[in-house]
This record gives sequence, C-alpha cells and structure tokens, in this order.
Amino acid sequence: MRGEHQQLAGLLAQLGELVSRHPLREETRKLLMLALHRCGRTADALNAYEQGRRLLRDELGVDPGASLRELYERILRDDLPRRAPAKAAETAPGGRSFLPYDTAHFTGRADELRFLTGCRPAGTALSILAIDGMAGVGKTTLAVRLAHQLAHGFPAAHLFVDLHGHTAGQEPLEPGAVLERLLLDFGLAPAQIPRDTGQRAARWRAEVAERRVLVVLDNALDAGQVRPLLPGTGKAQVIITSRRRLAGLDGVTSRSLDVFPPRDAAALFTRVAGADRTAHRPDAVAEVVALCGHLPLAVGIAAWRFHNRPAWSLEDLVFRLRDPAARLAELRLGDRSVASQFEVSYRNLSAGQQRLLRVLGCTAHPGEEFDAGTAALLLDQPVPEAERLLEELFDAHLLRQRAAGRYHFHDLVQEHARTKADEPDDGLLTKFGRTTLPAVTKVECRLG
Repeated sequence: MRGEHQQLAGLLAQLGELVSRHPLREETRKLLMLALHRCGRTADALNAYEQGRRLLRDELGVDPGASLRELYERILRDDLPRRAPAKAAETAPGGRSFLPYDTAHFTGRADELRFLTGCRPAGTALSILAIDGMAGVGKTTLAVRLAHQLAHGFPAAHLFVDLHGHTAGQEPLEPGAVLERLLLDFGLAPAQIPRDTGQRAARWRAEVAERRVLVVLDNALDAGQVRPLLPGTGKAQVIITSRRRLAGLDGVTSRSLDVFPPRDAAALFTRVAGADRTAHRPDAVAEVVALCGHLPLAVGIAAWRFHNRPAWSLEDLVFRLRDPAARLAELRLGDRSVASQFEVSYRNLSAGQQRLLRVLGCTAHPGEEFDAGTAALLLDQPVPEAERLLEELFDAHLLRQRAAGRYHFHDLVQEHARTKADEPDDGLLTKFGRTTLPAVTKVECRLG
C-alpha cells in the first residue's frame, strides 16, 4: 500500500506539471482529477476541474467537454473507486492550494500590487486587503495575482471561495455555507462541522488560529457576508473582492480599481489579439479600447473576438463598436458579456436606486456631470434623499466622481442604464418631456 501511495504521489507531480504546461488539454486534466480523487484528495480534484472550467471560459469562451463534465459529476457523487485510502498527511491542509490559475494575459496594475503587498500590519492584527470596483474592472484577476505573489508566506493553505455576491442566476452564499466549505477545504470531515453558523465561525477561527493561511473571498456582496468568515489572528491573510465599497469592515485596507489607463488597455488588447495583427496600428487600437471605455472585461472580449476572426480588420471592429446602441451587444463572447455583468449590479439595487439610474441614464449626455440638486428635481424628492441615492450608486461603482458632489457615468454603464428605459416606471420622467434641466440636457428616451 505504501508503494502504491508513492507511485500515485509521483504520478500527481508529473500530471500537475503537464497540466501547467498544457492547461487547455482536457484529457490531461481528467487524469489529474482522477489521480487526486483516488488519493483521497477529492476537494483538490474538484478544484482542478473548476480551474480548467474558468480557463476554458476565459481563454476560449467555451465550457468543458462532456467527458470532463461527466468525470466531475461522478467525483461529486463519489461513485468512483479510490485505490488508496487517504492518509492523515494527505487530508491535512498543509501545502494545499485552491487558488485559480494566474492568467498569462495579466496586464498593468503595478501600482495597485505595490500598494497591497506593502500593507500587512505589524503585531497581532489580522491583515485584510479589499479590492473593489465596477463590474469587469479586473478585481478577481488582480486578487489572484496578488494571492500568488503572497502565497509563499502562508504555507498552511491557500483557500479561494466565490461568494457569488454578484453572479448571474445565483444567490449570494450564506456565511454558514461558506464556513462549511472552508472547513471541508481545510481538511475537516463533515461530521466534525457544527450545524450552527456561529459555532462554525468559532471552529473556523480555532482551526486557523496558529496556522499561516491565505484566504481569498471573491465576489462579496457586502461587509455583512464577509464578517463571519474572518480568521481571528494575525497569522492569516485575507483578500476580498467586491463591487461595493466594504464600509463598516473594521481594519480593512482597501483599494478601488479604476478602468485601465489607455496605454494598459492597448497593451491588453494587443496581448490577446496578437501583435502580428495590431503592429503599426496604434491609432486603430487606441480607438478600439476607447470605445470599450478602457474597461478590462470589454477590452478582453473585443480582443478575443478579433483574435478569433482573422478576416476582420481593426476597422471592421471599430465600425461594430461605434454605434452606442449596438456596442453592448458586440461586447459578448459565449456566456460572457459586459451587459450581463452590469445587469447583475442593477438587479442588486433598491427600487429607488434603479429608478434614479434609469432617469439619469436617459437624461445626461455621455460624460456629463450632475449633482444632487439635479437628481432631486428629476425625482421630485428632497435634495438630501437624492444625495443619499447618488452616494449609494457611487459606493456600488455605478457612478463616478471627479470632484466632490459631482457625478458622472462610465459610458458603458450609461448605455446599459438606457436599455432599462422600457422597464415599468411610475411616469416620473414623462412629466418633464424634453425640458432642459439644470446641469442635464434631456435626450431622446422613453420610460414606460
């Protein structure tokens, strides 16, 4: 039995190296998943599938093949034999990493990485790094790069959980469910995990108290979802991403991501699309990324579409993106789209926030600034109430600021807000007709 374990350990090392070299080969990934499962490392096998699924979606815009999905489902059902029983050393968390792969197309963010890597507090305080920003700005990509850079300092385990705070078709995960997953990933058996959320949180803190653990909590809804998941000692490192500023989370060091500078956006487009097709065309590339609002997700989708269509010229792509009414429809690749990401953010708003976003989206010229007085006039509400709604939209990264009290849209967010104009409304805008309002000029739009 010992010899079989040694053989499997050697096989795992070889398969892991092959998957690293050829991450898109599904047959190799199947062998790695099967070997992990047979060693009793089922969670690692499932994580290998998840990393492959993310890679195929991000790189090729496709889902895993039927054979790989079938193996994943059989491992979930536990209907595959394990040829070697799991040993304590194999189920212990030491050396385990659940981090997604670090993309080869990572671009820019040098200042953000430098800031975040230098912010670990001294003493016993827990280090919490939070990355917030609008949908598609690259929060998860940066968090994964940061986690890989910090991983060597946390040898006990590297854990990653998508909290689904802003995921289409999924409800945000409850803290109790997340704690169960963290404890399972950390090596506990299901029977060892308490049923009560508070007790699970206490057990989680006890398990990591004396271990150097790195925990990435991706896609958080708000501070309330995250707070029960935090370790209790300074030996751990926590990285959080969210579309909302995590106000009320004590001791957090946060960094808000903006869209790429034009130079980084052009570099990402060139890296994905291929230098051979973009060489000596800096002006055309600059126009493409500007039409994408320098938003990393939009730039990446445009670049992949261009890469996969060798008959297109850069002028063809520019032509497709120039029409504001059709731009969001063009920024779609498989099941990934800029519009779907914005839609999730919109659906997570209150009715009042949604109404204000629709009203402003249909009244402001692209790039135009507005203030609380304008919003109050549009909503027929007191200025303090309008200001509160504007600040909430700003905290959700659906509005931007260049100066205090002045707000404006990112162009793509405004285009999405315009698409919501046909949603049922209380007739708030119709009474204004096409009247020019302070700081905002009425444009053609229709709210139902």
